[in-house]
Amino acid sequence: SEGLRLAQLWEEARKVLRVQDWTVRQGRYEYLVSNYTRRIDPGTDVVVSEARETDRRMARIPIRSRTVEDLVGNGFIRDMGDGSYEYNGPDASVLLSDLFLDTHCFRLRERDDFPNSVGLSFEPVEATGIPGIHGTLWLDAASAAPQFLEFGYTWSPFPEAEGVARGRVEFEGLPNGAWIVRSWWIRMPTVSPYRAPVDP
Repeated sequence: SEGLRLAQLWEEARKVLRVQDWTVRQGRYEYLVSNYTRRIDPGTDVVVSEARETDRRMARIPIRSRTVEDLVGNGFIRDMGDGSYEYNGPDASVLLSDLFLDTHCFRLRERDDFPNSVGLSFEPVEATGIPGIHGTLWLDAASAAPQFLEFGYTWSPFPEAEGVARGRVEFEGLPNGAWIVRSWWIRMPTVSPYRAPVDP
């Protein structure tokens, strides 16, 4: 029964995600886009510094993810070759793809603090050694409309940062029936090479 419920919810969610993906491909909307980079204290979650730029543009979508073939084949985290790493997140086209469905398993999830929501949690079917993602797509329990996606990474380049990197994508329906990504963020660790001196 849980498998049937999961399949029904996923099919309803895919209908909206298809509309969101179609919106990206067909329509052009005016966006007020704010891009920002924040440095956050890991112990307190206090914003230490912030650089922000805002502009208004006509676009199908302000930001789009890499293709699912690239992400599944080469990983959601990339070594840039200079000591830094690039972190990627999924959009609707990735979640909708047969390749993503074939390489991830899904299960239902509920949370007491989201009483009117139901989650479709996913994780890679098997460990491949390629950095992947796991997470939960939260839906309205009554309509199955996507609310937001929470995700984390299956791998970390630093043992000290294991489980730290994560992201969130928020969906919004427009009055004309179209769906867009209202906001998204990825939080990633910065590990310093500095080592504290050891007392003799």
